[in-house]
Amino acid sequence: FKQLRDKLDEFGYRAALGIESLPLVERLFADLLQTTASLRDAKLAEHTQPTGSHNGDNLAVDLEPFKRDNARLVKEVNQLHAELIRRRDVADAQGKKLKAHMRGLEHENSDLRFLNSQYSQRIRVL
Repeated sequence: FKQLRDKLDEFGYRAALGIESLPLVERLFADLLQTTASLRDAKLAEHTQPTGSHNGDNLAVDLEPFKRDNARLVKEVNQLHAELIRRRDVADAQGKKLKAHMRGLEHENSDLRFLNSQYSQRIRVL
């Protein structure tokens, strides 16, 4: 009893200890010492591991929201890219159509100028 009481006092446990609870307190105190030693060993092992190799499971869990966000952003970028391609195709088709219409108007203008010059010559001749 005296040895356990001294150990408990050493660790700051100064509460009353009844003789009937002595076996339970001895086991709990032994478990506390073992757990404390295991924790110290685990922390020491964590500090000696190379960076990046610890908490592999936690890293995967931490990355999961970023993976979902990345997947959403990739999908959005792909949709925007497809829309950009569609609009570029529409603009190219419209540009070709306008160029063809412009060539037709240039030919018509050329024909009208030729006709105008012919009519002007006839008027001078008369």
